[in-house]
Amino acid sequence: MKRVALFGAALGAVIFLAGCSQQTGTNGLASVQASLGTYNYGGARPGIAFLVAGNLPMTGPEGVEATVTGPDGWNRGDPLKALIVHSLAGPGWWWWAYDYELVDGAYTLESQFPDGTLVKRTVTLKASDVLARPAPSLNAGTTQATVSWPAVPGAKAYRVTLWHQTNAGSKMVRWWRTADTSITFTQLNLTPGETYYAYVWAFNADLTKLIFTPPATFKVSRARTDNFTVTSAGALKVLPKSGGQTPEGE
Repeated sequence: MKRVALFGAALGAVIFLAGCSQQTGTNGLASVQASLGTYNYGGARPGIAFLVAGNLPMTGPEGVEATVTGPDGWNRGDPLKALIVHSLAGPGWWWWAYDYELVDGAYTLESQFPDGTLVKRTVTLKASDVLARPAPSLNAGTTQATVSWPAVPGAKAYRVTLWHQTNAGSKMVRWWRTADTSITFTQLNLTPGETYYAYVWAFNADLTKLIFTPPATFKVSRARTDNFTVTSAGALKVLPKSGGQTPEGE
């Protein structure tokens, strides 16, 4: 099994109202809270997604671990460990999505920061409770690329990444978060005759904002466009999706 994604944001405030007991920071927001949910990436069963948000204490360069444990039979009985690195104390958020097949039952996320702040949250998850996957399409020329998709019911934000695929591997070209259902990347320098594709992530929390109210369970889904090749004239040629594993980080 491999990690699928890890992303964070800081330099802004995050409201987190889900969960049980909470501490209050100087700006009145929950000091540190957590949420867990499903990650619908297209496998036979969904994976797991989780979020840590609030007035995060400083972790130092080594970071602190967020540990997730689940019911019997999940992840071969091993805990799942993720890293939070928050260089300055203050508001921020981190989210993760892993393709470890979900087993129905109770999951607990726990993390302790150097200042003694403890975050702990237990949520009962079901594999049937997922966010639908996006259905993205891609159109491009040599200098710009547009990714669009129908709205995903329940989604409040999307993350779009544009990739360049070569024989040596894949490299991200651009990324952005949006609450809309399309995005155009401009001022590109796409190479005619080579392969590009995009991923669209959907979230049931508005991760376009640094202040938002997350849901009680944090749901994530993801889908990939077909590969495409740009001609020298900028026309689009669509190719079948290639096999193999997803690039690390996506």
